[in-house]
Amino acid sequence: SPSDGAEFAPTDLQLVWEAVSSPDAFYTIELSTVSDFSEDVSTFTTEAQSEFFLTGLDATTEYFWRVMKETSCSIGDFSPTFSFSTPSCFPFTSIDVPVNLSPIPGDFISTIEIPFDGEIQDLNVSGIEGTHGDLGQLTISLLSPSGTAVVLVDEICEGTQDFNFGFDDSSELLIADCPATTGLSYKPDEELSAFIGEPTQGTWTLIISDNVSGGGGSLLDWSIEICIGNAGSFVLTT
Repeated sequence: SPSDGAEFAPTDLQLVWEAVSSPDAFYTIELSTVSDFSEDVSTFTTEAQSEFFLTGLDATTEYFWRVMKETSCSIGDFSPTFSFSTPSCFPFTSIDVPVNLSPIPGDFISTIEIPFDGEIQDLNVSGIEGTHGDLGQLTISLLSPSGTAVVLVDEICEGTQDFNFGFDDSSELLIADCPATTGLSYKPDEELSAFIGEPTQGTWTLIISDNVSGGGGSLLDWSIEICIGNAGSFVLTT
């Protein structure tokens, strides 16, 4: 389970604490974005249970929480304050560029290594920049460490040479104007949401497939942004 102060908690999570033996015990849980609970406090009550499930928390937010036991005869003190942070987003940029794109048809790859483990909640690709004799000959895909492949773009802007674009499922833009050199994020051919729930750690591979002989060029740069969270519970002894 993530420890107190965990940086990568999901936006839906379970709080767990040690139950106290009492037939009529119930618990009050306070949740706040302020460490002294002076404002922005949400209060929850659960009867005869030592767990509570939170849903719909805000992303990229630090939360503080504490719990208090009550019975028909007494009211206890609040526990010490514990904290966690919901998913954060991190950019990663390839360090093996430039990559030569040969005039001979084939698959050309560039990789990004992510050293830490987390559960993907969102992923975007940005800054795919380069040149080729004919962009209309290329299919560009992203391959995860788990083996999931997503086609980002397939044989667009025939006859143009330069490219600079990114991809985001939430984008409403389609690549309609050529050359595709705006640097903007477009809706991918296949959804990046295919990666949600997969682990982050390992080698991410951008695959540029040249489907026709001739042309050639180079991949100059690309990045991915991953928003992560780890499933689990926070255990509190009261």
